[in-house]
Amino acid sequence: MVNLHSSRWISFFLLTVFLNLCSFPLYSASEFQIHLQKANLYASQREFFKAVEHLSKALNIHPREVDVHVQLAIACSRLGWIDKAVESYAVVLQLDPNSPTAQYGLKVLGHYQIGLIHARKGALEKAKTQYQLAIELDPELSLPHFQLGYLSAQQGQFEEAIPFYQKAIALYPNHTGAYYQLANAYFRMGKQDEGKRQLEKFREIKAKERFNLAERSLKKGEIDEALTAFQRTLDMDAAFAPAYARLSAIALQQNDLETAAQYLQKALEIKPNFAAGHYQLGRIYHKQGEIEKAIESFESAFSLRPNFAPACNALAWLYAEAGKNIDEAIALATRSVKLKPTASHWDTLAYALYKARRHKEAAKAIAKALDLQPNDPDYVARQKSIHKAMTEQSK
Repeated sequence: MVNLHSSRWISFFLLTVFLNLCSFPLYSASEFQIHLQKANLYASQREFFKAVEHLSKALNIHPREVDVHVQLAIACSRLGWIDKAVESYAVVLQLDPNSPTAQYGLKVLGHYQIGLIHARKGALEKAKTQYQLAIELDPELSLPHFQLGYLSAQQGQFEEAIPFYQKAIALYPNHTGAYYQLANAYFRMGKQDEGKRQLEKFREIKAKERFNLAERSLKKGEIDEALTAFQRTLDMDAAFAPAYARLSAIALQQNDLETAAQYLQKALEIKPNFAAGHYQLGRIYHKQGEIEKAIESFESAFSLRPNFAPACNALAWLYAEAGKNIDEAIALATRSVKLKPTASHWDTLAYALYKARRHKEAAKAIAKALDLQPNDPDYVARQKSIHKAMTEQSK
């Protein structure tokens, strides 16, 4: 149901959509437009953090786009980043001093902030009035709903608080504060099972936040910061398998094979269907010289993902190297070449065919590898071995 007080807000959204549609011919293939499209998609899915990332990137390209600054302000307000939202609206007013959308947005946030001030002073009824005014102006804003729930909880009205927390979560599904307070309300009401479920959800979301922070540090090359953040992810959720996988990758990069294997084993205990994890563990075992364990891990990866080219290639190589399952090695190597025709995959196929004494086919395969990666010393040596075998076979 549309609230009459929010009609100007809805008009703004329609105007923004219209302007974006009109801009398609101008920016259809541009990076700017791609960021806008992604931002709109994430915002529609209530993934406001990702929406902010893409809106910020769009503004790095065109910093004077008023509508994008407005969208950024709205996304920030959804996240609870009030100062950032106010700052974005201020930029809008600098670019367009008469912007009704910025004035309207600041009015909404003003009611919310006044509500916070009243709440700090203990004037709870006045705070409640301000939060309700903010909701009337912008029903999609999660924060006032959360604060109304918190006010009810402060007064010991836990049952009344729950719908407000639930509404806050519906509007912003990653609202960790709402999950935490909702869990607390259920616990205070004696509903332990429901409280535990909400607390688990809180931990899951916090773990993802810390994991994403670690990923950003890793991309920047800040290894120590990333390690700390990945460990903090596990402090929040000890069953967060991707964090173990990342810690394993870092240990592997540092050539600490034992630690890398331990982290991956932990990840696979939690997520046994993690095909890439089985493959990576196989690589570690191979480096440690534990060939049977490596084969077992690669076989697990292949059984989980038959079209996982790296697993096909690795398993084919070890089969060929061991001199067993040669026909299977050739089949796996052929599959990996079809899935991903890289030089190393052609080389594996050449090696398997060579071991099967199918030298003419092996010569064609190694030629493919050298076409892709000329003068590679390993491939050149393989080609010489194959040609030598062909000469001896023809005698």
